[in-house]
Amino acid sequence: MKIMRSFIPLSILAVLTFVACQSETVPDKTGLIGNEPAKPAADKPFRVEEGQTKIYGGMEIKIERIVEAFFQTEKGFSEQTQVDVTIKKDGKTVNWDAVYGSATNIFGYEIKVKDCATGTSDWRSFADFLFIKK
Repeated sequence: MKIMRSFIPLSILAVLTFVACQSETVPDKTGLIGNEPAKPAADKPFRVEEGQTKIYGGMEIKIERIVEAFFQTEKGFSEQTQVDVTIKKDGKTVNWDAVYGSATNIFGYEIKVKDCATGTSDWRSFADFLFIKK
């Protein structure tokens, strides 16, 4: 009987400890290689929002601004989304006035603007880049 008196509280304590360890606060390690985040695949866009700075391949990429540019052509008016990008790496800074579909070769990568849009009240302006290692 004495064994049962101590066994039941210990069993309850063990179950409570097990349940507490199954908490949702345990960080998810999905996508990590070692302790570093995995880089997106070359065909997956890397999104940067206007005013945001993100790191890719040791490069610091910042979207200064995104604007809709309207201009006159032979057939009337046309529009194009322009992305002002600052790219920094190893103390060097490159300013790139990119437009939808444009590409540049810099710091060992071909960088393409896959998509870009000016924001609304519901979402911020953004640009999606593809990085292709050269």
